[in-house]
Amino acid sequence: MRKASLGTIFLTVFLDLLGFGLVVPFLPGVARAYGASDSVATLLGTVYSLMQFLLIPIWGRLSDRVGRRPVLLWSIAASAIGMVLWPDSPRYVDPAKAREIVASLPPFVTAVGVFVNQQDVAERLAREIGLTVVQFHGDEPPGSYRAFPIRVIKAVTVRDASAREEAAMVPASATVLLDAHDRVKRGGTGRIVDWSIAAMIARERPVILSGGLTAENVADAVATVRPYAIDVSSGVESAAGRKDPAKLRALFAVLREL
Repeated sequence: MRKASLGTIFLTVFLDLLGFGLVVPFLPGVARAYGASDSVATLLGTVYSLMQFLLIPIWGRLSDRVGRRPVLLWSIAASAIGMVLWPDSPRYVDPAKAREIVASLPPFVTAVGVFVNQQDVAERLAREIGLTVVQFHGDEPPGSYRAFPIRVIKAVTVRDASAREEAAMVPASATVLLDAHDRVKRGGTGRIVDWSIAAMIARERPVILSGGLTAENVADAVATVRPYAIDVSSGVESAAGRKDPAKLRALFAVLREL
């Protein structure tokens, strides 16, 4: 693999920070995936930590002063917040509420909208709400989002080794998210995917790992799969749609040690 220059890595990182993608708490691993040396990866990890732990908490305090309650997810250094815009989900967020949430986000948190077979409304809602990324979590064929005007994450269900072929069909312009198979719930099941299959896919392209991740298993998951990012939901909830502050803090405490 061609080694990336420090300037190239910084450009990628700051494009991400400006809303063109996702930044993850284990940034050194991402830098190495781009071909950075260990010293560059360590430097980027230090820079990212400073930005997350200094700037985002400050933003939260400023938001509170103007009447907005700081959101736990960014106060503990989450890089993106996902809002499910599929009405059949127990985690459904009304577009008006989603727009309110996006308006309160600090500069370094990406707004992601999750859709299930809703290509007909996804672009309109994304623009109305102010999303910078859309996540398609249904049966959307590649042709339906290949030229989508907003950054795309495409969920691929990991049932067996055939997930590798399905992931390969996702256009390079989209990021693959690996999740457990459930045609009814479409995510948030709490079931763990086969990490050995996920690792094979991660060696071929950057992936976001999802599926039953908790503070207890996330370190093993990251070490095994080496994902670009992780996506958590049910593993940090007390009930469907209710994030548990203690579980979130525990998970992020583990991530900071990676």
